[in-house]
Amino acid sequence: MGKIVQDENSLAVLGSLMASEKAWVLDVETSGLCAEFGARICGVALGAYREGAHVGEYYLPIRHAGIVSKEGYKNLESRTVFNFLRPFLEDSTRVWIGHNLKFELKMMSAEGLGIGGSLVDTMVIWHCINSSLHTYSLESLSAKFLKNEKRESWEILEKYLAKSQPKVNLGGKKGSRDKSLNYSLVPIEILGPYAMEDIKAERSLCAAAGAAVQTGKHEGKNFGLPTWGFKELWKNEMELVRVLADMESYGVLVDTKKAVKMLEEGMGVAEGAMQKMWDLSGNCSSPSRWTLFRKSLENCGGKIRYWTLPEKGKEKPGGKCKGKQKGDQFTEKAWESTKRPCFNSAAVLRYLQEYKTAGNHRAFEFMKAFYEWHGLTFIMTTFVENLLSRADSTGRVHGQFNQTGTKTGRLAASAPNLQNQATEKGTHDQAAFERFFEIHDEEAANRRIRDLFVPSPGKILVCWDYKSLEYRLAAFASRDRDLMEKYRQNPDLDYHEETAGIIGFSRSVAKTVNFGLLYGMGVKSLRGLLVYLGHSVTVEEVRGLINKIYSARPGLKRLIDDCSRTAAQQGYIRNPFGRWVSIPPDAAYKALNAYIQGLGGDIMRYALVRIYCEIKRNGWPLQLILTVHDEIVGEMPEKFVGELAPAVAKIMEVIPVVDLPLPVDVEICRESWRKREKYVCG
Repeated sequence: MGKIVQDENSLAVLGSLMASEKAWVLDVETSGLCAEFGARICGVALGAYREGAHVGEYYLPIRHAGIVSKEGYKNLESRTVFNFLRPFLEDSTRVWIGHNLKFELKMMSAEGLGIGGSLVDTMVIWHCINSSLHTYSLESLSAKFLKNEKRESWEILEKYLAKSQPKVNLGGKKGSRDKSLNYSLVPIEILGPYAMEDIKAERSLCAAAGAAVQTGKHEGKNFGLPTWGFKELWKNEMELVRVLADMESYGVLVDTKKAVKMLEEGMGVAEGAMQKMWDLSGNCSSPSRWTLFRKSLENCGGKIRYWTLPEKGKEKPGGKCKGKQKGDQFTEKAWESTKRPCFNSAAVLRYLQEYKTAGNHRAFEFMKAFYEWHGLTFIMTTFVENLLSRADSTGRVHGQFNQTGTKTGRLAASAPNLQNQATEKGTHDQAAFERFFEIHDEEAANRRIRDLFVPSPGKILVCWDYKSLEYRLAAFASRDRDLMEKYRQNPDLDYHEETAGIIGFSRSVAKTVNFGLLYGMGVKSLRGLLVYLGHSVTVEEVRGLINKIYSARPGLKRLIDDCSRTAAQQGYIRNPFGRWVSIPPDAAYKALNAYIQGLGGDIMRYALVRIYCEIKRNGWPLQLILTVHDEIVGEMPEKFVGELAPAVAKIMEVIPVVDLPLPVDVEICRESWRKREKYVCG
């Protein structure tokens, strides 16, 4: 039975226990999720961790609304509690166990407290053990792996919250509850037992994880490559928790004035495109109301020809649009059963091409206006509005970097997704449309998104970016001796140029083929993508290109076959960092991509940890703020660039499990993330 601490005598008893026990489970309850927007700790739950023993749980209430509860419970003084915890939290010899400890780190930091010692995050550990789970929440993992433990207090809390803080529709899943629930409004007698129940669950999950590791399922052969054991992977993951917490708390500065101006201009142009659709059709209410939109297109002399796919395994309408790489396989009757028109990029481009060829000017202009409206509204709402809604009072955006967000090991991002900010290069879709319209708009809205990200006053942004990382890793993993030797002789070797020399086509075609092979595309899908990008090739020609590459790089073909076979036989593969990546039986063809993506993701994780350790060890005036795919972005005073830029690049280039040069490009940004200057490390 847990204990709700109510006086300094009880606090002293807890202090004696904490002095004798080094490993503790920690969980904080808060008034919200974002410390940057004022959320604070309202209670702290603790429990000693001793393997094979139950030592008890404690709850320290500090900021519950209503000082005295119906049961007579009252808040402790927050300063007293934090002063009591400070020496224990900052003790470097201790071990702190928790579920999503990144949250505890950030909330403690907002209270002026740091957590030293070692971290054991049960959420991250279980993701390392089993990457196939849909969610890694404490409730979900408890239900799956702790069959004998009841969550009675959790059920009581859920019932209370359902009445006091009911579910609302926030534009996400229907009936979703606002994630920023205010637990300080929950009575101590309800929240205390729930918090201590969490401590018990986290303690049991930690023990269960240790038992799961001993089974050895995550070990196994790795195609002859040197590979970390689970303990090495686990240690790096736990250190990464601290790195990501620091990055999220600091955030990245956004020029909100420029964002507001961009939003006003963009939505103004989008409204103009909508008005043009109305003028052309006389019946355009909203493009999202497909019945009305279908009639509008018909009024312009067009006809719906392409339809969304039915949802797999379901009879009701829904599902995704036909993939753009298969755009040449559209037919008029295909997918009509869903009754939902398909307006992905491939379909819209097809409409435009057909109307132009047929001389149907009215339908062409209607679809062109739709393309402009849809693109601008997507960019403005997905990027600009999202950034403005997430910016704090100083203009900083504190996105979340999620260690458990992907199966492969790539970091995921959310609230907002800072890894998904549009790039100046644009997308394949944008390239296809610009080629069709015979334009190249350097000031297109999506190309200006990174202009909104700016350095803090007196500092500049510095970007370290791996060169063609995934393709180098493909050469490394396939043990292609010829290609690896060329990389050693010339670290700046262009992988796509090498492929172009093999297949006798342009670098553009070679790049697309390399991409297709890495992502497990079949011949027809790859041909569809090439056609979509403007390359006129037949299925047989594409098959010939692939065979030429396999003949020149037999190691690559062998790696693809080995990955697919291993995934099909055991349901998972393991990369050189020891990460266990689950692969569904019907997706074995994606195994190489999962392998390379995971290896690249773990390289970034390793690099982030090593850079952060050097920052702390040497007192570098460098703050890490972003990681986007193969790029790390930091912020520092410009006078330190000459010293720190090459030092960080050197850290990133030395990766223990990869015996191949991994060169890093360095760029500096004085005005914004978009305006980059090449920096040559001396």
